[in-house]
Amino acid sequence: MLLFAASGHAPYRADNIHLLFHQVVDPATAPDLSGAPEELMPLLTAMLAHRAEDRPTLDDVVRQCRALIEAQGLKVAQARRRLTNHTAAPAHELLRSSR
Repeated sequence: MLLFAASGHAPYRADNIHLLFHQVVDPATAPDLSGAPEELMPLLTAMLAHRAEDRPTLDDVVRQCRALIEAQGLKVAQARRRLTNHTAAPAHELLRSSR
């Protein structure tokens, strides 16, 4: 969800569900992190690790997100508003993309 909010796309893309499932479970297939801010790359990479034991805990994710927000000189509420504005498409863009 964080990757989608930051970049507008999912970590894996495929023409069919079988290929998508293969990408998700194949440790040799790296997620597509293009478009995500550089400062999120280490966190996103960790969150998308194939082995569950290699992924950060929710508390770790919250701490890292808060640290990134504060490093930008923002408060959490400000960052939330920016992220919402960044990901919320105006109605006319939604109509155009569905055609």
